Amino acid sequence: MDDRDALQSDTTLSSMTHDLLDCQHSAHLPQVQKTMKLQSPFVPLLPLLSAATLNIPAPEGPRGTNFKTLAFTDPSRLDPFAPHPEDRSVVISVFYPVASVSECNTTLVPAYPPRTAAIFDAEFAFAGVPNGTLEAVRLSVCNPSTSASTKAIVQRLSTTPTILFSPGLGTSRLLYSALAQAVASAGFIVITLDHPYDADVVEFPDGRLVLGINSTWPAEQIELANQVRTEDALFVLDEITRPGFLGQVIPAAGNSSLPTARVGIFGHSLGGATAASALLASDRFVGGINLDGGLVGPVVQEGLDEPFILFGHKSNTTSSTWCEIWPRLKGWKLDLDLVNSTHGTFTDLPILAGLAFGEPLPPAVEEIVGTLPGTRARDAVAASVGAFFGMVLKCEIPAMLQRASAAYPEVEFLAEPSCNEP
Repeated sequence: MDDRDALQSDTTLSSMTHDLLDCQHSAHLPQVQKTMKLQSPFVPLLPLLSAATLNIPAPEGPRGTNFKTLAFTDPSRLDPFAPHPEDRSVVISVFYPVASVSECNTTLVPAYPPRTAAIFDAEFAFAGVPNGTLEAVRLSVCNPSTSASTKAIVQRLSTTPTILFSPGLGTSRLLYSALAQAVASAGFIVITLDHPYDADVVEFPDGRLVLGINSTWPAEQIELANQVRTEDALFVLDEITRPGFLGQVIPAAGNSSLPTARVGIFGHSLGGATAASALLASDRFVGGINLDGGLVGPVVQEGLDEPFILFGHKSNTTSSTWCEIWPRLKGWKLDLDLVNSTHGTFTDLPILAGLAFGEPLPPAVEEIVGTLPGTRARDAVAASVGAFFGMVLKCEIPAMLQRASAAYPEVEFLAEPSCNEP
């Protein structure tokens, strides 16, 4: 597939929501044909949404995790996608390790905020999905068992390495919560970032909704989106550095902030391009991972000095930008393949599909999410991400990234990206 195909496939992940969103858009926004919902490749996934509950399995890492949703506004930037002049705002989820699993009071919490869940429910109503189904999706979170545990958490988090995550084009950060949670359980603070007007739906903590402007993006808009995303990442990096940020996540932290002199960044699809662009833009980002996405912007020609991983699926022809940047990656680098995967395997969709259908998945569903069991796919990707950032941010020696891992044989080492034309 070529670069535009690699980036446009992001929008497939969330194309179903556009059918509902069109009726709520302002007149200036591009409209999507109503027939799209009947043509969506995600129609086979609809039965999973009618289940009474969908509890995403807890990650296998040693620590239980929790998360906090926050929003920030950047008064120095106008939002280029907004219908009226307004400062650029972003929404983040902060996933953080709490305590060892044995020290957790584990509870299940909604994976989606209420109005977002209602939007998805309304969209799937045409298929007979009961109202309130999406509200039933749950993540397990860890609450400390004592007040003493809270003090220990705050002390630990003040030195815990931080990683930012950028999602695919047109895709909500919420579709990567299970992956972010799994990486956080290995001892990282993982901040997933929504890019308003790019993501299909962004719900702010105060309930305000921002809806996506496109189901397809021309090349020039993709370049603009990547530029805005990169600026979003730099802005979030500034915000989490401010005194008191950690206190917004855990009130007991008071005026504490996060250590941000050395931060990691990774992303899926266009989010992978954002990760590379952010590394080029700021020396506070010291290592990154591109999960199955074409690259955009000056970084392709300029390359990177920082450690970088290209991690994708080789069932499709590699984006030509991977081949272009490979000799220009001057630091430690690695090209990995996740066997039996697709572009959608790097999201939470395989887990949701597995919960709904069991194994093996129906063939139509496998075409979307791959044949790896959902939790296995999540854990293999999260282990690779954790091993890399353990090396970059903790000075650990990652055996998993030195040779094929017996624990995760699904992760294969490639000598370099395949540059064969389709």
